Amino acid sequence: MVFYRRVIELAKAKKSLEEAARIMERTLELIRKVSVRLGVSFKSSAENKRRSGSKAKRSPE
Repeated sequence: MVFYRRVIELAKAKKSLEEAARIMERTLELIRKVSVRLGVSFKSSAENKRRSGSKAKRSPE
């Protein structure tokens, strides 16, 4: 099943549940149920926002 394989690939690529749903054009609930069934987990969107946020640059001393 290509759908299951794609869910696993997106989870390994550390995509968020929201990103996976958008990429696969499916609902969040469906992606969540399939991921639980397959035993894979997705990153939370909060982790993605934290990592993509701007970092303060140090001023030279």
